[in-house]
Amino acid sequence: MTADEIQQIVSVGRRVGIKRVKITGGEPLLRSDVLEIITKLSKLDGIDEVSMVTNGVLLDQETCNRLK
Repeated sequence: MTADEIQQIVSVGRRVGIKRVKITGGEPLLRSDVLEIITKLSKLDGIDEVSMVTNGVLLDQETCNRLK
């Protein structure tokens, strides 16, 4: 799925009361567009929390700073 498709799915869920989104999978940090996905979802009205399950191996300081 693309970042836009994920955003569309979350938008539909938001209309039925979903307020929190957790990004999981194998390892979400393997996606080159993970920061784009997090940004798009966190900007949706009505979404209070976006979180991610990761082992953190691929996190570097620059990525951590961009996620703040």
